[in-house]
Amino acid sequence: MEEILATARTLGKQMAQHARTQAFTDAARAVAADPDAQTILRRYQEHKEKVMSAEMQGTAIDAGERRRLSELESQMASNAALNNMIRRQADYVEMMQQVQAAIDEEMER
Repeated sequence: MEEILATARTLGKQMAQHARTQAFTDAARAVAADPDAQTILRRYQEHKEKVMSAEMQGTAIDAGERRRLSELESQMASNAALNNMIRRQADYVEMMQQVQAAIDEEMER
């Protein structure tokens, strides 16, 4: 077990130093330092949760609610810090999926 944990720690260190991880971390910090980006992100998350909760409860979502969600998505896309973070997050997630796929592949052998 210790050998597996040591290997996992080594992998974690390598991943932390990878350019994709660094870019995502830097982009997330930039969003955290940008009050406008924080406001847009918070409003989007709150509204998205409201819409998802209503959908899960079977409540109809009116056009105004959907329009508001679309407006918030547009605001996110228009904010440079958020737009950059979203792109960097996608790159990071892709890397994580590739790592998981490689692990899964080896476990299936």
